[in-house]
This record gives sequence, C-alpha cells and structure tokens, in this order.
Amino acid sequence: MSLHPQYAKRILLGSKKVEFRKRRLADDVEIVLIYATAPVQRVVGMFSIESTIEGTPEEVWRRAGEVGGITHADYEAYYRASAKAVALVVKNPKAFVRPLPLRDISPALAPPQSFNYLPIETLNDFPSTYSLGKPREKYRQLDLLACLPWNDDEAPAQPERIAA
Repeated sequence: MSLHPQYAKRILLGSKKVEFRKRRLADDVEIVLIYATAPVQRVVGMFSIESTIEGTPEEVWRRAGEVGGITHADYEAYYRASAKAVALVVKNPKAFVRPLPLRDISPALAPPQSFNYLPIETLNDFPSTYSLGKPREKYRQLDLLACLPWNDDEAPAQPERIAA
C-alpha cells in the first residue's frame, strides 16, 4: 500500500492507528506492506489489519478521526468527491531494519497507485534481516525507525507512556 512518508512514519510509530482509503480491500487481506512514496520509495514496514470501518466520510471521521493521524482539513480534501470512506484499523505495525526496494520483492513490481495485491508467500521470501523479532518489542521498533531514510524535517513523535 502506498503512503506518503509522513503517514507511513506515523503508522510505524503508533500515533496513526487507522489508514483511510476510498475503497475497501479484499476480505482475505490480513497484512499490509507499507510502501513510502517519494522521496523514500521503499517498502518500510508492515502492519496487520485488526478491522475495517466503513461509512460516509462524516461517519468514519466521527468514529476514527481522533486516531487517524491526519488533520480534518486534509481528510476532507481527500474525501471531497467521495460518498464512501474506509478506515483500516492498524494492528502490530513493524518497521523494517532496512527499507526494501520493490525490485527485491519482484522485478516486475511498479509502485502502487493505491495498493497492489501480493500472495502471502511473498512474506516468506523476505530476507531474515527484515524480521523484527517479537511483535511486542515497541521500543526496539522505534529504534529501528531511526534507521529509515526519511528525507523530511519532521522529527518522529515520541510514543505515549503506558502504565504497565
């Protein structure tokens, strides 16, 4: 799935807990690879889909806007001519140690306009260096995020502290 680098970063940091789309993904999609668009132009991480919220743009904003990691003005601009909105609820985001060029997945892959479907076996072919280990290693994931080639001036947000 193609995302602007600032939104990819927010998902990987955990501050953007939903990804807004104009159309629903296929029902059997469980894992999303995050392709950060220019200037990064790499697959920078992945997340699982916990659930999907659908409705009018106003309904979806009421339900998910608070955790959407996007301003209301940008949200409205995105859905300006749309009658339907979809929010993918992000679960277990993982940043890759090294961003992955699309050609490393398949030489024929082009950057997706919105998203492409890949067989689940594709994940099994990833080199072991893209694994993050245990899914609950939140601070390890944040350390790895610092290695990503973000070419903007936005500093990563600090995670919320959660009482154990």
